[in-house]
Amino acid sequence: MLSPKDMPSYDPDEASGQVMTVFKYIEDKDVFQKFYSKTLARRLVNNQSSSEDAEASMISKLKEACGFEYTAKLQRMFQDVNSTRELNAKFLNYLQNQDPAVISIPKGLPYFAVDRTCSR
Repeated sequence: MLSPKDMPSYDPDEASGQVMTVFKYIEDKDVFQKFYSKTLARRLVNNQSSSEDAEASMISKLKEACGFEYTAKLQRMFQDVNSTRELNAKFLNYLQNQDPAVISIPKGLPYFAVDRTCSR
């Protein structure tokens, strides 16, 4: 097993270039799109992407090769994840700025009394 210092370095631009070289020779690009879409979704949802810039660059390269419609779903997925992260950060910030309030209601008081009368 290789130690971390013996591992080959990973260059996202080089890797995406290699993928695009292979992509040129793929006849059924829709199959590639389904596979890439599924793996991109998994990486984004599980926060396992090595670089968001590399993901955006790969989507851009696919867009150049196949057009806007081919990558529209991928771009939307990427934007949705980024929007969700921003919204979560804002919500967490909001929660941190709120004072916790606890209301204690004594047992036996009729705040939630049920009306059991029946009227016809």
